Amino acid sequence: MERIRTEATRIAGAYPFSHELAEGARYVGNQFDSLIRFLDNPLLPPDNNAAEGALRINALIRKNSLFFGSDAGGKNAAIALTILHSCKLAKVEPAAYLARVTPILLSHRLGRKQGLTGLTPLALAIDLAASATSPR
Repeated sequence: MERIRTEATRIAGAYPFSHELAEGARYVGNQFDSLIRFLDNPLLPPDNNAAEGALRINALIRKNSLFFGSDAGGKNAAIALTILHSCKLAKVEPAAYLARVTPILLSHRLGRKQGLTGLTPLALAIDLAASATSPR
């Protein structure tokens, strides 16, 4: 990694300030600590492809659905996309997630107050994994 930093410094000095290679080399030098953070923490991915992929879907939908018809339509679309992305990240089937939480949410809305904690897709995935490994 130090060889990369040294080479970036060399390139930044070898080209004019506004040259694209110099700009890229300066970026590497300025962001070096952030760029190598994944080496210190094995839980961090070396790239942000998952985040960019999730955002790409939103941008595509936003482009294809320029007008939702109303502010409420846009808000509902954002909620639906959040649920879908959360299910995808937790590796939970969205239909199964909705089937599990909808009765709880309807019951809560009808005044039968019960705890709403643990209703995220990740919580459901953890719960399903625990029930699959527990002895019957």
